[in-house]
Amino acid sequence: MREIKKHRRAGPWYHWRLEVRRMRFLRRAAVVALAAFSCCSGQKPLELPEGCQPLLAGFDCTLPFPSDFFRAKDASLPSGFRLELRGASRPSGKEGISADVGAGRPIDGSSRIPTIVTAFPEEVSSAGFVGLLDPPEGSTEPGSNTLIVEVATGRRIPHFVDLDPRATDRKRQAIVLHPYVGLEARARYAVGFRGVRSADGNAVAVPEGFRRLRDGQAGGDPALEPLRKQSEEVFAALEKAGLPRKELQLAWGFTTGSDEQVTQDMLRVRELTLEWLSSNSPQIEVTKLEEDPDAEVWRRVRGTVKGPLFLESPDPGSALSRDADGRVRQNGTVAFRFVAQLPMSVRDQFGPGLPLAYGHGFFGTLEELTGAGATNLSSRLRAPLFAAEWWGMHQSDVAKVADALIGRPSRALDFVDRVHQGMANWMVLTSAIQRGMRDLPELRRPSSGPGVSVDGNGQSNAGQVTFSAGPPAFVGISQGHIMGGVMAALNPDVSRACLNVGGAGMTQMMMRARPFSGYLFFLELSVPDPLDQQKYIATLQRHFDRMDPATYAAMLVRERLPGSPERQVLMQTGLGDTAVPNLGSFLHARLAGLPVLEPSPAVPYRLEGVAAPTGGSAIALYDFGKDVAAIYRDATPAPSDNEVHEGLRRLEPALEQMDRFFREGRIVHACSGLCDPD
Repeated sequence: MREIKKHRRAGPWYHWRLEVRRMRFLRRAAVVALAAFSCCSGQKPLELPEGCQPLLAGFDCTLPFPSDFFRAKDASLPSGFRLELRGASRPSGKEGISADVGAGRPIDGSSRIPTIVTAFPEEVSSAGFVGLLDPPEGSTEPGSNTLIVEVATGRRIPHFVDLDPRATDRKRQAIVLHPYVGLEARARYAVGFRGVRSADGNAVAVPEGFRRLRDGQAGGDPALEPLRKQSEEVFAALEKAGLPRKELQLAWGFTTGSDEQVTQDMLRVRELTLEWLSSNSPQIEVTKLEEDPDAEVWRRVRGTVKGPLFLESPDPGSALSRDADGRVRQNGTVAFRFVAQLPMSVRDQFGPGLPLAYGHGFFGTLEELTGAGATNLSSRLRAPLFAAEWWGMHQSDVAKVADALIGRPSRALDFVDRVHQGMANWMVLTSAIQRGMRDLPELRRPSSGPGVSVDGNGQSNAGQVTFSAGPPAFVGISQGHIMGGVMAALNPDVSRACLNVGGAGMTQMMMRARPFSGYLFFLELSVPDPLDQQKYIATLQRHFDRMDPATYAAMLVRERLPGSPERQVLMQTGLGDTAVPNLGSFLHARLAGLPVLEPSPAVPYRLEGVAAPTGGSAIALYDFGKDVAAIYRDATPAPSDNEVHEGLRRLEPALEQMDRFFREGRIVHACSGLCDPD
């Protein structure tokens, strides 16, 4: 009775408000009913395991990758998000062994040079895909089967596509996309597929999970609901770029992570190392002197240098030492090995030679300095060589990496922490070359005998130093280029660096890199399925970014770190290299902003030309007459080596180019015509 009286007192406005509420309720009910009808009229909700990405409707729960389906808020990470594989989406291998490298180290987005992987559950034709040998511009044009678009700007990203030639089941063949350029940090990208044909020439079937999203039939389906809003943004971006929604066979979005997350440990190691060097002199101990060990070698000096330690222990497999806030901290000091080698050409000249730091190759050792290649280079350049080990990618690290690949693939990139210590060791070495090694008796001329001479003015060089003062130049070959590309960017002592037959973009390079075949063998023991291997490799790049020269390429010349000098970089690349594929070399040059030295046998995509000689930086190409198309057509390691990788460092024009670069700061064209072995 009181309620009736209340209504009467409320008057017409009260009834009007009731009617508005009733209409709102009916509209909401209609939306729910429509969504339920769209979902369940003639089709059941997708039944998928927990954590399964629904786009492929259960054919594969991880793919496509990277994907914003796995993105969640996380205020502890620089971007405010984390990319985390969950439940059925976590990569696994034989007998359910975990292959999720992100389980122990969260990431805040995808790599800026991502390896993008997906698949269709049927045999796919290669027609319409823009491959590595095709003009890159085709990947941004309407005829391409694939499109990558930066959502905020509409910029189309040039890329190439590989259909995994190693697939044993063509209905489980990975489709792999690689951008030619670095993506922006903290930016969203849309990936779209259209016009993809099956082996019999028919259009491939649209995966059911994606079809429901595309056709607006996802409402009410709990598996698809998390992707509805994301997908609408993806569809809009692709539509604006000229790819109609109705033509899409598959589409999704992913967001790149922050630069801070992948560089913070390395830059912290740099900061602490330089602080240590500002108040400490590296302690040098000579452990062995070899006189005339080779026809071209006068002296070989072995020893140790002591510098700051940033690992829990110096042993392979150890992790970075961190404080209570998770920041890298110094953990005492450590003695690391070095080798110095004086060539006969320095002994037999009156003055000092050019100090040259030398980076060894793929999981190699300091014994590389004793080989013919390094010895010849040192002799030809009249340059004493100095080297430290690339901790993390040294022969002593191989057992840990192989063991992880075989039985614990989720831990296979633990060695990256030790790479950070390797960079610290190298910064200490280049400082020691200037601050202590010049005074070592073993690296000075004797008071009499071989190595002592008198110049035209009657001045004797007895007891003099064998190498000039000032920072050493750096030459890195193969892995020495790859790791040297990082070290040179970090090291304020390096003002001239020659990076020879290396590159950037670990997961871009590895499937065409001959040295990777051995590690692929170990991986196959724990992850035997080729599609699972490709998924695993795709998840590695963001973790590789912590040590990938692609991450630090801009810091070489254009965006130098505080305290770094004006720096010149000479890259030397042989066309058709089977050990480090050219695509990695060209990517590194693009990211570093280097032009290609002309005249040149080729002008790689998005590299400008610069006429020789130049006083700046450049990449120089050498043509060995190889069938480059045959070598790089398939994304699989070459069955055998060729002479390009080892041969370039022995070519007289390449050595002349190095010599002039180090001594004069000019990059010359030392060939009579186009640079080739003849």
